[in-house]
Amino acid sequence: MKLTVKTLKGLIKEVLKENEMTLVEEIAYMDEKAVFDALAGKDFGGEKILTLGIMSGQNPDAIEMSPEENEKRRVALEAKIDSMGLDAIRVGGVFEGNREDSLLIINPHKATGESAGGFGSYVRDGVSIMDNLNNMFGQWGYVYGKKDPKDPIETMQFQMMQMDKYSDRFADDVEELPGEEDYEDLHHGEDYMQSPLASPEAAAFGKKAPGSKIAKNITDVPDEQDDFYSYVQDPKKKDKQGKKFGVPLYEVKVGKKLLRIKRKK
Repeated sequence: MKLTVKTLKGLIKEVLKENEMTLVEEIAYMDEKAVFDALAGKDFGGEKILTLGIMSGQNPDAIEMSPEENEKRRVALEAKIDSMGLDAIRVGGVFEGNREDSLLIINPHKATGESAGGFGSYVRDGVSIMDNLNNMFGQWGYVYGKKDPKDPIETMQFQMMQMDKYSDRFADDVEELPGEEDYEDLHHGEDYMQSPLASPEAAAFGKKAPGSKIAKNITDVPDEQDDFYSYVQDPKKKDKQGKKFGVPLYEVKVGKKLLRIKRKK
């Protein structure tokens, strides 16, 4: 099925209908300590954290939606996570200039139940769940955190996962086609991001985003940085924006007016 705005709206309506009587009580605003403890992989509610997922249901493919549409998507994602029996913490972020409500999903691998994958299967199970959620909500990708299966006491390792529907979008036989980085700068959020590959299966899988790296720590974000950051959600503050933080998955260059992610080919 080709993911279009129309089909995505249909999916969200289905999720809302299925969960219209559900009170999403497990998903809440939490203070800085709880958020950063979870990001560090500390126990959550007495449960060991092995995997984490950070995603938003809003602004699919970095295409800005109306506030009304984004609110529907926020409610739909929270209802979906709740129906899967997963815990999550509300966080936020600003990416490509779009402010988004996001979720820090605790142990997404648990939604697969008992895995038949054998040793270390929770890593693959978590990716599968996050892939499915991103595919459902038409997202560009997500941040995935995991502990080393050989030493799950260690801290989280984060990576940027990009849905595979964006692979091979740049043909080599097109005359005067700009480079990938320039093309994204010019056309990000436009038609090339809305058209998936010919194979419908490709959109359902994520892979490590090109140019990204493994991150093993969470960083502070300076006050002057106005794009590409996450934050603790605090409903008492303007835009619900509490403490800023970053997951250093890319090399970042800060200019006088522009912060851009340097993507390696």
